[in-house]
Amino acid sequence: HPATFVRKDLLARTGGFDTGLKYAMDYDLWLKIGLLADPVQLDGPLAAFRVHKGSLSSANKLAAMEEDYRVRLAHASSNPLARALHYTRYLRRRRQAIQEAGAEA
Repeated sequence: HPATFVRKDLLARTGGFDTGLKYAMDYDLWLKIGLLADPVQLDGPLAAFRVHKGSLSSANKLAAMEEDYRVRLAHASSNPLARALHYTRYLRRRRQAIQEAGAEA
């Protein structure tokens, strides 16, 4: 979130972060805000995200993916084809993460 700016009224209308989520609370918030307003993207970077083994989502990759998938479904269309595509993407990413974990061991 270091380079994300949100109007206070939009944040209030979404109810803020869902503290029941551990890994995907920011993703959930962005999806809720996206329903209320179009994002504005700047041309240049304002921050960088460093992926390392000690980060919450890197250390618990499968749990993070599972929560991400649940959040995605909560905001997704009820169209069965759209939901199947989300599930396919989740399964592909999960399989890749398991293979990478096995290769590192």
